[in-house]
Amino acid sequence: MTTPTAIQLVDQQLYAFGQRDINNFCDAFHHDVKMYLLGNEEPIFDGLDQAREHYTRLFNASPNLQAKLMSRTVKENCVIDYELITGRGDKPDKLGIAIYKVSGNKISTVWFVD
Repeated sequence: MTTPTAIQLVDQQLYAFGQRDINNFCDAFHHDVKMYLLGNEEPIFDGLDQAREHYTRLFNASPNLQAKLMSRTVKENCVIDYELITGRGDKPDKLGIAIYKVSGNKISTVWFVD
């Protein structure tokens, strides 16, 4: 079995996000994943259980949720995506920037630029 590349893992979670497929989405992340707002020292989600709980609520509340890849930069095990997020209920569309760090064969850290 081959190890997935950083791009494959980020693509997997991006596709699963758009499908609101929580299991496939979470499968791209390490069980100890940490997700931060860029510049904050404390993670907004510390571990896959916290992330799964949040994204399950988000997916259930947003049946039209989509993330469209607008641009991507890759440097070794880091992937920087610019994503247009739509379908967030009554919230306006949003350009999101996410920085994904892959360690081993899972996404281990994510920084969101708000």
